[in-house]
Amino acid sequence: MAIRVLVLTGIAVLATAVAAAASKPPAGARFSGRTSQGFPIKLRVTSDAGAVTLGLDTRERCSDGHTYRSHTTFQKQRPALKADGSFDFVERDANVPPVGAMKAPFDQTQHVRGRFSGRRVSGSYFSQIRGHDGLRCTLRVTFRGRRR
Repeated sequence: MAIRVLVLTGIAVLATAVAAAASKPPAGARFSGRTSQGFPIKLRVTSDAGAVTLGLDTRERCSDGHTYRSHTTFQKQRPALKADGSFDFVERDANVPPVGAMKAPFDQTQHVRGRFSGRRVSGSYFSQIRGHDGLRCTLRVTFRGRRR
C-alpha cells in the first residue's frame, strides 16, 4: 500500500511539473531574444494573458537580387495565447500601399508561431510578399528568447 501511494504521488508531482513547464506565462511577462539571423526579438504577454505582442527585425531576400531589412510588429492584430503556452497566427493583407523597398502595392502573408516553456520562448516567423509589379520577397526565421 505504501509503495502504491508513493508511485501515485510521484506521478502527480511529475504531471504538475510537466504542466508548469508547458503553460502560459503570466500577464505582462516580457521576453527578449534573437532570431536565426541574429536580430533582436521582443515579446510581451498582454495584460489579460490572452495574447502576445511581438516585434522583430529581419532581412528579406527578394527576386530583384537585393536584400532588404525590415521591422515587423504584431500589436493590433496579434497571436492568441493558448492554455498550453503556444501561439500560432497567420495574417494575410491585400493591396498594401507601397512602403520601404516596395515601389508598388503588394500582398503579404505572415505566419508566426511559438511556445513558451517556463522562462523560455521559441518559435518561427514566415513572410511572403508579392508586389503587384512582380517583385517577390520571402523570409523564414526561427527565434529563441528568455524572460526578462
